[in-house]
Parts: sequence; structure tokens; C-alpha cells
Amino acid sequence: GTDCDDTDPAVHPGVEEVCNGIDDNCDGSIDEGIGDTYYADMDGDGFGDPATATFACAQPDGFVLDGTDCDDTDPAVHPGVEEVCNGIDDNCDGAIDEGYASAGPGMLMDEDRDGFGGSEPAEGDCLLDGSFTSVRGDCDDFYASVHPGAADEPGDGVDADCGGSDAPEPHVGLGTGSVATLADALAMAQDGATVWVGPGTYLESGLRFAGRSIALMSTQMAENTTIDGGGAGPIFTFDGAETADAVLDGFTLTNGSAAFGGAVFVSGSDPTIAHCALIDNFATDAGGAIYLADSESVITNTVMSGNSTGELGMGGAVYMDNSSARIFYSLLDNNSAYDGGALYLYYSDAEVRNSRIVENYAANKGGGAYFEYSAPTVANNVIAWNLSEMNGGGLFFVSKQPNIRHCLVLGNHSNNKGGAMHLYYSSPTIAHCVVVGNTASVDVGGVNLYGTSTKPVIYNTVLAYNDQYNLFASTSGGTPLPNVTYTDLYNPEGTPNHNLVDIDPSNFEVEPAFFAYDESGMPADFHLALGSPLVDAGLSTYLDVDGSLADLGIFGGVNGGKWDLDADTFTDYFWPGAITDAPAGFDPADFDQDDLDPAVH
Repeated sequence: GTDCDDTDPAVHPGVEEVCNGIDDNCDGSIDEGIGDTYYADMDGDGFGDPATATFACAQPDGFVLDGTDCDDTDPAVHPGVEEVCNGIDDNCDGAIDEGYASAGPGMLMDEDRDGFGGSEPAEGDCLLDGSFTSVRGDCDDFYASVHPGAADEPGDGVDADCGGSDAPEPHVGLGTGSVATLADALAMAQDGATVWVGPGTYLESGLRFAGRSIALMSTQMAENTTIDGGGAGPIFTFDGAETADAVLDGFTLTNGSAAFGGAVFVSGSDPTIAHCALIDNFATDAGGAIYLADSESVITNTVMSGNSTGELGMGGAVYMDNSSARIFYSLLDNNSAYDGGALYLYYSDAEVRNSRIVENYAANKGGGAYFEYSAPTVANNVIAWNLSEMNGGGLFFVSKQPNIRHCLVLGNHSNNKGGAMHLYYSSPTIAHCVVVGNTASVDVGGVNLYGTSTKPVIYNTVLAYNDQYNLFASTSGGTPLPNVTYTDLYNPEGTPNHNLVDIDPSNFEVEPAFFAYDESGMPADFHLALGSPLVDAGLSTYLDVDGSLADLGIFGGVNGGKWDLDADTFTDYFWPGAITDAPAGFDPADFDQDDLDPAVH
């Protein structure tokens, strides 16, 4: 009783199975050992689509036995091929672009895979894993035996440790060949050497370059390399006539404490300070973070925050005496002093460019900065949300003629007069600035003028929405009328605007029409909107980046195209609104639309 089809004498147990779509030998399987499952191979790459499974006794045309193709329309996609970076799963393993990664800002190519990046920036989404790194210092990225901290055999013609010579140079924190301390490394280094420092926290102070052109550089930058002064004097002292070739690059300096220059004391020297963070340092007298005397130092790409001075101290972050130092691409925030919450210049014609001076505090004058007998150039800066107990919430000037250009002076406050600026016997040039939203407890939230020699030159500027006067020439100090031309002075009805008796006809008293306003009605984007009455309304001797007559405000004039606060080399000049509104030849890809994020440009 084992016949599975008693109507067909060819079907019963024991017969040979043949390929006919039935169970000939009654064992429960059909065509076992004879047919197979085949898959359609539409792209001809030898791998079929698993959704097209077909059982057949012989291989049909256009079908294959392998059904593992994940895209049967592309012959370049199938198991076993090399994965390439293209946003698809080339080898059908379920992963897309495995073996590739995206490089963030500041990453460097590491061609020799030794863990140290060379000079080429790593940019893009399709870089091989391990081919880039945030660690810097490789001076020859084609040889894995060459990098900071490597053994350097003298006389072989190779600078294996990237120290600057064909001989061993001291390094710190980079392996068994490193010296124990920064002080030891600096003492051993020859003139012209680069001393590389690995990540970690170093408890040291009193460090000196002793007049030599040494570059002290970290491999993993300030975020990972800290020098803690332990409150025992300045962390670094430069008083040996060091030149700009004496370089301090890539460190966090904290807990420095001294009378002058809590973290760095400079006298008669011109060191370069770059990519550093000077945090929570203290000076009793001047320069909570840095003190500069008779110096032409350059400070660039550096953060100074939380630094302070003693009760009557000056310059919470930086104090300059008879110096022409330059500060670029830096952030001075949350510092405090008696005078000059962030910055104090004394007989110093310095430069401050493309930097931010924000949220600093002065117990007396100059919440952001105090300029005494100094004529600095202050250009393309944001000076915002600073506070002083007396005059000059943002800036305080005593004598001489500073040059203030393309600056946004925003939201500063004085508990007395001059929320934005207080000019005391000083006649600066204020050009292409926007002074907005500043306040004062007594009067003059904007720019307050006092003194018989106070006669600033103001042009192509916007002073608007400042509490209790945008511009006020004190009537008690014999202050003359300032030279104001091609400037917009505007306050909403009910708020005093200015006290100028004879205002030049080139000036405006209109709502500026900025590109954007916040919910309270205050300006939030300081580009001028299309159709603003201040577009092409500036002094005729100046032109904008696009070649038209200069606009009023911070983006007007040629230097209005030099804003680059995040130092990504893309400037923050762009034409707001529809691109069809832009001047002829304008390409938005050439400009930055987020100037505080180096990853956006």
C-alpha cells in the first residue's frame, strides 16, 4: 500500500526518479537530484536576483545558480567586488561604503598610516579608514618611520623626529625616547628646533625659550594638551629678545598666576602664540592671561576665557604697554578686570582683527576694551554683551585716534554712560560699523562723547536701537560736534536718537531694514535686505565687494568682504535673499554663510 499515484503504472516506490515535475518514486520529493533553483541575471554579472527564484531541470537562458545580487540592474554591483565610496552597497554585504569615512574640520591626511598627519588637509566623505587623523606633526608623510617622537639617527640625512635637524631633538610625552618635562626639553633644544609634545597634562611653570627660536608644538592641539601652572607664577616668560620664530602652538594654559601676565609674560620680545586656549589665569596687576611690553607679538586662533586681574587690575585677558602686537581670529570671552574687561592698551598701537570680544566685565571702565593713549586698528570684530560698572560698556577711549572699522558693537551695557562706547578726549575714526542694542543705566546707550578734543570721524555706519541716545556729545564737557557723514541714526519713536544740532545732509534717520529681526523686533542678521535705503548709499569714494557704491554697515566697502571669524578662509559676505537678486557674477559658493562654524563654508 505504498503507491502514491495508483493511476500511473510508472509511479511507485523503487523506480528511478526522472525530471517531470512529479514524485516518481513516492519518497515525498519531486525531481530530487535532477532539477535545481535558478535566478534571473538581468545585468549579466553572474549573480542573480533572489526575488526571481525558479526551479528547473536544466538551466534556463538568462538564469544563474547564484541568487545573491543586491542590484541586478548594475553589473558592477555583486558579491566579491571591491567596495568603492559611492553611497551604495557595491559588494552586497549589507554595509555601504565600509572602509571609508568622512574627515571633519582640522583633519589631516596620513598617507603613511603612522598615526601622524602631514600638511595636507583631509577633506571629503570618501577617505579610506586610517588615511587621516587629527594628530599633526609629520614632516614626511610617505615614510612611517618619520614622525614626531621617532628615533632619529644622526648623520643619515633624515629628520626622523621632525625636530628640524638631522639629529635627535628633545620631545615630550611621545614614547620611551621622550624627556620627562617641558622645562628639560626647552633647556636641551637647539636654536631653530621644533619640540613636539604629546597629549596630557603637564604641571609646570616658569618655562623659558631663553632667546632661542624654538617652536614648542603639541601633536594633539590645545583640547588634549594642557600646561597647568599650579598658581606658581607665569607659565611662560619671554624676556630674552625672542623673535616671531619663537612659537607656542597648540596648548591650553591654565592656573597661571603672577603680578603681570598670569599665563604669559612678554617683555622686549615678539613670540608667536597660535592655536592656544588660555583659561582661568590670574594677574594681580595687569594681563590676566597675557602681559606684553615693548612687543610686536602675534596672537592668532587663540581662545582667552575666564582670566582675571586683582581688584584694581587692568586687562582681564591681555594688557599691552608700548606694544604693537596683533590679535587675529581669536575669542576673548568671560574675562574680568577693574579696567578693560578683556583688553587694555597703554601707548600701544596694536591690531585686533576678525576676533570676538564678548561677555567680559570691568568693575570700572571698558567692559570689552580700554584704549589709553593708544591708536589701535580694530577691524572686522564682534564686540558684544560686555558690561562695565562705569563708562564704556563695550569700548572706552582715552586720548589719541583709534581706527574702528567694520565692527559689530552689540548688546553692551554700562551702569553709567556709553553702553557701546565712551570717548574721553579721544577722536577715533568709526567707519562701516553697526552699533545696535546697547544700553546704559544713566544715559547714552550708544556712543557717548566727552571732552574738548573729542571729535570723532564717523561715516558709512549704522547707529540704531540703542537705549537713551545713539550718539550724544556731552554738553558739560565743552564737547564739539562730531564729524558724522553717510551714517544712519535711528531709534523708534519715543526713544531719543541724538543731540546733533547741525546734521550733515548725507546722513539718514530711517529704519535700516536689516535682513532679519528677532521676535522682539531687534535686528538679528546685519546684512542689509534688498531694498534697504542704506544699500549703495555710502561715501562715494568707497565701493563694495561687488563693485557697487558702498553700503552702510559692516558689510559695506571692500573690507566688508573680509569677515572670517572662524578662520576657514571663506569670508562672510553674501547676498541675502534669492540668488536672482545678486549682482552679476556673484557666486554664493565663494562666501561663508555660517562664520562661526569652520565646518560650514
